[in-house]
Amino acid sequence: MKTNQIFHLPRFWQYARAHFREQKRKYFWHFAVIALLCLLLLLLTGTLTNTLSKNRPPYPYFPMSLQQTVYYSGLLMTGGVFALRYFADLSRGESALLWLMQPVSAFEKWLLSAVLTLVFYPLVYTLLFIILTPMPWMWLFIPLVQSDSNTELRYWLIYWGMTAYALTATLIFKRHPIIKSITLGFVIYLLFKLFISSHANMDMVYFYFDNKETTASGTSLIKAYLVVLSVWIMPVILLWTSVFYSLKNRELS
Repeated sequence: MKTNQIFHLPRFWQYARAHFREQKRKYFWHFAVIALLCLLLLLLTGTLTNTLSKNRPPYPYFPMSLQQTVYYSGLLMTGGVFALRYFADLSRGESALLWLMQPVSAFEKWLLSAVLTLVFYPLVYTLLFIILTPMPWMWLFIPLVQSDSNTELRYWLIYWGMTAYALTATLIFKRHPIIKSITLGFVIYLLFKLFISSHANMDMVYFYFDNKETTASGTSLIKAYLVVLSVWIMPVILLWTSVFYSLKNRELS
């Protein structure tokens, strides 16, 4: 197969522009709702923290830890919804037919889904969060800048894996993809928690992210890194690989 049959930059650019023209209204309303929910959540949590605080400032108080919690909770929930809706239209026959007729390769479709979910969505979400948080710049939480990078890496790995799962599941399920994807994801999460709690040391699983020492619970640093690789990094790589092959199989089915 020739290289330009797999990826051709002008063709990919045209595909991306056409996608945004078709989906701009859906994306606008998605981010509008996210902005409203984020603002309400920030005001609610800030006011509650202000009420419970002994030294009450004359404005809603948002400590850095609270901003981080709100930011990543919102990113995981809304980012998952964004990924679930990305291929959800393929459950409708006419949308699936139009998607199959697009003159682009499976790799280019996969690449656009990765760019939108891994780069575009977190970037727009972060800008909305920064704009809507009513705090002076010096006290504002900015991802990957003001907090522990190891802890943040765990959140980002969860986000990357969760979005890949959402894209794969909605490609596999042809009827009611969102409901089935959420149900299956919940079952997988419960099974994972059950397995970890009964067969593994939780300190080992979270060691790299939550500890700065070289040992944890008597385990070696190398062994801890191997657990992180097998539990956190490899599943993300496999999930994004599965998105590509699910796209190819959907084109052939």
